[in-house]
Amino acid sequence: MHANAVKRLRMETDLRKALGSAGECVVTVARRGYRFDGPVRVIQPPPTLAVLPFSWVGDNEADKLLAFGLADALITRLSKIRDVIVRPTSSVARYINVESPVSCGRELQATSVLAGTVRRHGTQLRITVQLIDVASQAALWADKFDEAVGDIFTLEDVITERVARALAVELSGAEQQSLRRRYTRDSRAYDLYLRGRFWLSQRTGALRNAAESFKQATILDSDFALAYAGLAEACMVASIASTTLDAVPPREMVPLARTAAVRALALDEHLGQAHAVLGHIGISFDWDWSSAERHFLRAIRLSANDSTSHHYYAIALSSIGRSEEALQEIRRARELEPTSIVIHANAGFILYRAHRVEEAISELDSSVILAPHSAYARYRYGLALQAAGRSDEALMQFSALGQLPSAELLEMVGMGHLLATLGRISEAQQILRRLLAMSKERYVSAYFIAEIYAGLGDNDRAFEWLEKAYEERAILMISLQSNPKWDSLRTDPRFKSLVRRVGLWDE
Repeated sequence: MHANAVKRLRMETDLRKALGSAGECVVTVARRGYRFDGPVRVIQPPPTLAVLPFSWVGDNEADKLLAFGLADALITRLSKIRDVIVRPTSSVARYINVESPVSCGRELQATSVLAGTVRRHGTQLRITVQLIDVASQAALWADKFDEAVGDIFTLEDVITERVARALAVELSGAEQQSLRRRYTRDSRAYDLYLRGRFWLSQRTGALRNAAESFKQATILDSDFALAYAGLAEACMVASIASTTLDAVPPREMVPLARTAAVRALALDEHLGQAHAVLGHIGISFDWDWSSAERHFLRAIRLSANDSTSHHYYAIALSSIGRSEEALQEIRRARELEPTSIVIHANAGFILYRAHRVEEAISELDSSVILAPHSAYARYRYGLALQAAGRSDEALMQFSALGQLPSAELLEMVGMGHLLATLGRISEAQQILRRLLAMSKERYVSAYFIAEIYAGLGDNDRAFEWLEKAYEERAILMISLQSNPKWDSLRTDPRFKSLVRRVGLWDE
């Protein structure tokens, strides 16, 4: 047989082997090559749904919380359908009482929007709902319901079923069973849970309200798994909010988060939200990477379209130096929640940690343009500019933090370290004195104070405060290896000892 013929035969064999059973559909075309002769199925992308906070009629605060909570509950239920991408509550929380659901849908890059209105008449609720196709602006489904306040569970069942049907989604048996599950039959406990979800969506300044609402719900129903998961998330978010003046010591909140998450999973091991909390605790408090990754991967398997799990996992991967994987995860989180400025900013922060400073600056610059009032994005932008040696621009970003609510601590930390490295010692020391005085009245992470001492070149004091940060289990200890502010300490045996004791990195 001619050598070229042998070569073509081998190529054909390899091709059929690679295609498996579909290899039977490969037909050889003389002197041309091959063509595929078989059925072709076009795979449509999954629909993307945005459930907006329902509008309410009147000035009753309880109705506002109910309207928001109803949307959040529907998001939780519909997110269990693997073939639908549902924008999370954190993305839609700002769209309260909007006039144009379609415009919101475009901003959220959704293919359809679910919007509704709640009106109370005594103990009765009248709820109108419509599912709108964003492209055509046509209603795919609309209905109205008159239900007693205590029958909110039935209403959620009906709306979830109708939305799935309108989106032409085929539900598996497991999905149907999961959608019908009711985590509590106590309407008072459920009302407290919905309130907790509302306060949790507000984040800064509302976490204590959220935690208290979830806690009261678990008191009324000790088997309410979702309430425990909500309590775990509220306590965990409070523990990582170390950059605000209402921060709480990790040793105070993390044990509460862990207990609630473990209880939630004991009641329902399929709650991805609780696994994500335990993953975050594993990396940021226990410094146990194997446990953290196990929980993150479990959370993602259970809720593949949940942006939070991908987001937390990305930060964890970045902390241990697996930067490429971290970028993949943060990109997936951004696809699922494209309007989240926190995810956008953390995409830049991961690049900063990976020492890809120019890319980080580009990413964070766009984040600040998108959300000029975000202290979270602006502080990280300042860090990246400082790492690039663009000190004047970094000072401008840190200084601007003073004009933003709840950003005073970030301003002091950013300015204090940068001024110290620029040789403006008296100004840096003045900021340091303010931080030290503040730390006697409220929780200020020792990690931040250590950073400024490092900038001043006072290594002994820097290590003294790093040891305090180690004892307090400061969440930022997971960035020891990636934080450029520690570069001047890295050759010191004390730093190497600290890195070993945290134990998240290979020697």
